[in-house]
Amino acid sequence: MNPFFQTYVTQINQAVVDLSNTLEEYERRLHQAQDDKEEKMKEWWAVTRQAKAMRETLDRMPALEEENACLREKNSEALERVRRILDYAKALSGSIER
Repeated sequence: MNPFFQTYVTQINQAVVDLSNTLEEYERRLHQAQDDKEEKMKEWWAVTRQAKAMRETLDRMPALEEENACLREKNSEALERVRRILDYAKALSGSIER
């Protein structure tokens, strides 16, 4: 075989191998980029859900604070009534013992 032709065929074969390697690397990078994109989308969706939940919580805060204040007031009133009942019970207990 002609040495120039043999060199040309060898160069073509090497170019095919190089191109094949380049395409395999490109395909690997493409798959990695797709996986990275999917992961980022999942992270974005999670952050979006968290932000929405926080926004809903913030929107409900005034009503919750008002309800909390009412409940604190009711608890305070109930505690005061229980203390009066305890005072009455102690007074009755003292009266009975005399």
